[in-house]
Amino acid sequence: MDIKLVKEFENFVNQIQPTLSKIEKQYNNQAVAVEKSCFNKANNQEHKFVECMIKNSDAYQKAFKSLEYHINYWKNTTFLCFQNSPNDLSNCKQEASKTLEQYIHKCFKDI
Repeated sequence: MDIKLVKEFENFVNQIQPTLSKIEKQYNNQAVAVEKSCFNKANNQEHKFVECMIKNSDAYQKAFKSLEYHINYWKNTTFLCFQNSPNDLSNCKQEASKTLEQYIHKCFKDI
């Protein structure tokens, strides 16, 4: 395996890390908003708050677990692109970035 290619891939994935951190922050912000919404809807009824939180947390967990798996797949397919097209890494990076954005959009759409 070409060490230079592996380093190039690692650098690309590291460049994507701020995007992944941003997603985590968005997730946390939405979770706080959902908690506030559930609390307001519950009208001081504990069981309604708990039901609302369970319903919403299940949807969040499913969407983000799906995103996690998509990102794992994305890393593998991106690395394959790097291996198969070492002279066209810019195209691999462009396609990988576009695909990652689609995964992120789908995740937040599913919530």
